[in-house]
Amino acid sequence: RHALVPSRSNLSMQRRALETRLVGNETKLKGALTTLCKASHIRVSRMAWNYFKVEASQAKLLQTAASSLLSQLKLAPSSAIAEMAKNHAEEAKTDNEKEAALVQRILDIGIETKYSPTGSDTGGVGGGGNDVESADEEDRTGEEDQQIRHALGQLAFNLWKNRAGRWDADLTLALMEAAGVDDALVRVEQTTRDLRLVRKYAIALSENLNRSIEAMDHLTELVVVDGLLSDDKSEMDHHSAYSNSAYSDVSPLTIPIGVKATKSRKNFLSCMAPTLSGVPEDDIPSKPRIKSLSMGVLEGAGVSTTDRAGWLSTDKSSNQTSKEIGNCGMAAMEYQKVQDSELAAMLSRISFLLQDYKRRVEGIQSFAYMHCVGIQIEKHYSNNRAQALAAWEKKTDITTAINIATRKRLPLLVNELKGKLDALSPTVSHTTVKEAKEKHLTSKALKSELHDLANRQFQRAKEASTVRVVTIMRLWAEFEKQMASREFKVLSQAMRQVELTVTPDDIEADGGSLLLDPPELDL
Repeated sequence: RHALVPSRSNLSMQRRALETRLVGNETKLKGALTTLCKASHIRVSRMAWNYFKVEASQAKLLQTAASSLLSQLKLAPSSAIAEMAKNHAEEAKTDNEKEAALVQRILDIGIETKYSPTGSDTGGVGGGGNDVESADEEDRTGEEDQQIRHALGQLAFNLWKNRAGRWDADLTLALMEAAGVDDALVRVEQTTRDLRLVRKYAIALSENLNRSIEAMDHLTELVVVDGLLSDDKSEMDHHSAYSNSAYSDVSPLTIPIGVKATKSRKNFLSCMAPTLSGVPEDDIPSKPRIKSLSMGVLEGAGVSTTDRAGWLSTDKSSNQTSKEIGNCGMAAMEYQKVQDSELAAMLSRISFLLQDYKRRVEGIQSFAYMHCVGIQIEKHYSNNRAQALAAWEKKTDITTAINIATRKRLPLLVNELKGKLDALSPTVSHTTVKEAKEKHLTSKALKSELHDLANRQFQRAKEASTVRVVTIMRLWAEFEKQMASREFKVLSQAMRQVELTVTPDDIEADGGSLLLDPPELDL
């Protein structure tokens, strides 16, 4: 039993062995931590260098893609474009005068005469004569009709003034209503294949353009926003290393929002700067310096606790200027400035060009609407002419039958035929037939002239739209090419700055194979 109990000498030997093992492990751990701390500078430099390298690679790819796109976008010489714009302006001026005259003729054709072939309010073909009790009442109804037609015509003409050359659905319906057209529906069989294709592509083009304008507005909102910064004081104080240098002379409560993208990039660099600088938390320039025991241990072990690479150099309050050998912070800030330079102006120019392009697309859509107006007006007055002629032929046939029945002394048949004759509208006459014919011929002429005018306007809008699209694409591609080239140059300089901050001692302190194979501890 006494043999199982370890002796005091054995316990002392085990204790000394444990202490020796503990001291050895502590020494190895201290050496590994010291090596890690000494290698922290080259490690963060490698991180920053890789970040700049990836950004530079992306910039180079973007520059190549923009150059390839520009090589495929062929634009006519400026002189040719200017000549085309001049010719278009002259043609548009002439066509606007013709369009105004056509609109006025459309409104004039809709003004009802004393004998209306439509048989609507004033009593027309196909009945309604029993509703007119006297000639005075008919005259009053005709005058009211005239006033309504004039009011509709004035409304349609005012709409046209704001949409000259760019007809839309509202203007089309107003013109048809003022012209007396009740059915504004254009059937497929009444249109040509070209008209259907233009309408189809114009609708798709308008939808895509609206999405492009919406996206551009969203981008502009992210980049340039009017307003004041009110809740960012604490954030500005927290990221003073980058923010204070940019707004050193402006109160945080009155700093303009300006650029949201810039603010995000600035916050990113502000958060990364302390990590890349290698300065411990207690020694960040924006806070009071506190010499703790750990700081003394690090400095005693030969670990640098200063911002050697200059990541915090943008802070004017930094007291480490004399110890810095690099300028990485300013290089990063320069990269950010290049990213944001001229972006707002470019977005503004593209937004303006898109709005101008929208007017061109409305001109293309006008082609379909003008054709529809011509088709419907001609169809309407063609039907009126057919109805007036049919009513006049019916009245003539009844009158002839009455004369024959009278000669043959058939009083019952005569009375029956007179009843049918009285049932016809009193406006049915040869005059109404002549008026219907004249209006139909006028509508046919209007249709032909409208179609010719629409074709000319469509051709001009198509040519100008093509030039506008290529201009927008080239503007964006040239901007991206220019910015990518500048970014690549700045990033190359930033990578060089990072390389200059790495010394042979840093490379030696990197640990070599220790980075891959950690030391084995005695267990």
